[in-house]
Amino acid sequence: MKTIFKVSTVLFMCGTLVACGGSGTGSGTANYASQLASLQTLDTTLFTPEANLPTGSATYRGAASFNVDNGSPTTLTGYYGELAVNVRFADDTLFGSVTNMANFDQDPVSGSISITNGVLTGNNTGIGDGLTADASGTIDGNSLTMDVTGHFFDSTGGGIALYFDETTSLGGGVGLGVR
Repeated sequence: MKTIFKVSTVLFMCGTLVACGGSGTGSGTANYASQLASLQTLDTTLFTPEANLPTGSATYRGAASFNVDNGSPTTLTGYYGELAVNVRFADDTLFGSVTNMANFDQDPVSGSISITNGVLTGNNTGIGDGLTADASGTIDGNSLTMDVTGHFFDSTGGGIALYFDETTSLGGGVGLGVR
C-alpha cells in the first residue's frame, strides 16, 4: 500500500509542478520548469545500480511537493518548494533543504524544511529503499516532523526521489531532483 501511495504521489507531483512550472508568478516557479525538463530526459523507471552511483559528491536540485493537514485531518493543503540535496557518496551521507515555499495557488508562504541525518543504505533496487533521513521544519505556520526514504534513478544516478512521511499527521510529500 505504501508503495502505491509513493508512486501516485510522484505522478501527482510531476503533474502539479508541470502545470505550475511555466507561469513564473510564484516563488521559484520559473526554475521548476527547467528542472522538470531536465528530469524528463532521465529514465525515472531505472533504479541506479549501486556500482553506477557517483563516487564523490553531488548536489541534486529540483522541487518538492507537500500536503499538510493544517490541524484538520479531513482537509489537506498543498505546498511546494525548491529542493536542494547534497550527497556525499564516499561516506554514504546526505543533507539538504526545501526553501522558497508557495501554496498551490503560487502564493509565497513562510517556511522551510531541513533534511538531516541522511544515510545511503546500499540498496537501491526499489521505490524508497536507497536512503533514509529525517526532515523537520515549518510550512505556512505548520510544524512538520517527517521520516524520509528515497532512491536514485537513471543509469548513473542522475536523479533522486525523496518521500516525506509525516510522523504525527496525515501530511507528507515527495521531492524530485537532478544533478
